[in-house]
Amino acid sequence: MSDKSKYQQFTETTHSGRELLKKHSLDEAGTWQVFGEDTNCDWGGSHHQPNLGLYEGILKDVIEHAVNLPGFWQWGGGGNISKHTRPAVIKVNPETNRIRNQLTAEKARLEAELARINKSMEQL
Repeated sequence: MSDKSKYQQFTETTHSGRELLKKHSLDEAGTWQVFGEDTNCDWGGSHHQPNLGLYEGILKDVIEHAVNLPGFWQWGGGGNISKHTRPAVIKVNPETNRIRNQLTAEKARLEAELARINKSMEQL
């Protein structure tokens, strides 16, 4: 199978290729997650799509690269490509943790004090 026919097979005949192009244009830049095709083509047994990597670039170029990776094709259905979005990273701050712990302790103390006051008021 030539490189061009692999590209055409993926974009024109596979479900994952057609769905990818419904959501993204070929000239869209980004980071793309590539998974190989599940080696188990039937309904029985375990299934796994190997992670073939993250690739940055124009989707058309990424597809041309991905369809030639070992493991992208196993039995003819092809792998998957999806746009990868980087998760937001929240920096852990020791000072924030210290303040949170102080406030939690103060809250517990105040709740206990309020419970004592409520009990005293009930006895009046």
